[in-house]
Amino acid sequence: MTELSIVPAGAGAGKTHHIQTTLTQWVRDGLVRPERILAVTFTEAAAGELRQRIRAALLADGNLGAALSVDRAYVSTIHGLGRRLLVEHAFASGASPQLRLIAEDEQDLLIRRAIEENDALNELARNLGAYGYRGSFASDDTAEDSFRATLLGVIGLLRTLGPRGGDLAMADHVEASIREGYGTPAPKGETLDEGLKAAVRALLAAFPRSLADTATSKTAKDAFRSNHNDLRAAERMFAANEKDWKLWQRLRSLRKSMRGSPTPDDYESWPMP
Repeated sequence: MTELSIVPAGAGAGKTHHIQTTLTQWVRDGLVRPERILAVTFTEAAAGELRQRIRAALLADGNLGAALSVDRAYVSTIHGLGRRLLVEHAFASGASPQLRLIAEDEQDLLIRRAIEENDALNELARNLGAYGYRGSFASDDTAEDSFRATLLGVIGLLRTLGPRGGDLAMADHVEASIREGYGTPAPKGETLDEGLKAAVRALLAAFPRSLADTATSKTAKDAFRSNHNDLRAAERMFAANEKDWKLWQRLRSLRKSMRGSPTPDDYESWPMP
């Protein structure tokens, strides 16, 4: 059977029902024997439901033999099918038929080794604060945990692209999109440093005192007071010729006008860090 049907549909659109009715009709028409069915879904629950639906439909037809034969059909997940192919053809490919999922600690070790062996990733890992990674008191996750989780997420997205994930043309397209959205990057980090310093100094010169006294809510007062302390800390940091990436990250989210707690008319017109 060489006919190919592509049915693009989102979650809940009835893809499983479509597969079930199609396979059931093929069995009724004698186009395929029940035990020769190969069907794949995304989850084990969906695979079990699909098998049950086909069996129930055949029982409703009074075709008991076909319904019993459905138990010998291969209905599984995409991962299950992939594992079966790897096991059955292991020797042909020179691999071991004893497959297993790697444990979380093994995955963590492999990711750590990959980061150390890749210059670009290693550079990121050594300056996590500069790129906004931080730990969480709620989950006890460290900045390194957050970085590795993000990296695994990117790997997962690349896997969904299949062969296109390693296509250099895809990387060029992504880079072009980033440049279009963020603009041309500064050639040197010193240029950005000077811009940030100028923004902080201009804001402090225009508003030497915290806006906490003008706020109407405790949340706003606390935010404006914290913002002003960070701006003063940045000023001291400049004088000491130091860098504090966590401080820079906090300055990226200075509070702006919100309902019930507006800022002065000219506050947000100044260049912000």
